Amino acid sequence: MVYEMSKTKIKSMRVVFGRPYLFRHLDGCDHIIIFKDLRILTENQTNDPTKKDKYPLVVFEGRMRRRKCDGCRIKFAEWVSLNDPLKSGKHLYVCAPCH
Repeated sequence: MVYEMSKTKIKSMRVVFGRPYLFRHLDGCDHIIIFKDLRILTENQTNDPTKKDKYPLVVFEGRMRRRKCDGCRIKFAEWVSLNDPLKSGKHLYVCAPCH
């Protein structure tokens, strides 16, 4: 099932523990979310900011790998060309000046 995150609340989702869900921002940034635990706040706890600040609890965050530019090999790439014919169908990573 596909949920539009800007209009969806977690309480309206059919959550399955251990199943990965893909959260995609408008700019194409993807995050995988897996529900491992669920806590329901009571009405007394919803107004307590000390409880709200602790969630969502991040248990793992992968390292972000940055690629060097295939042109100058000095700066970090800001653009990627998928299946580039000049690079035998592989991805071509380029920085802004080389682009």
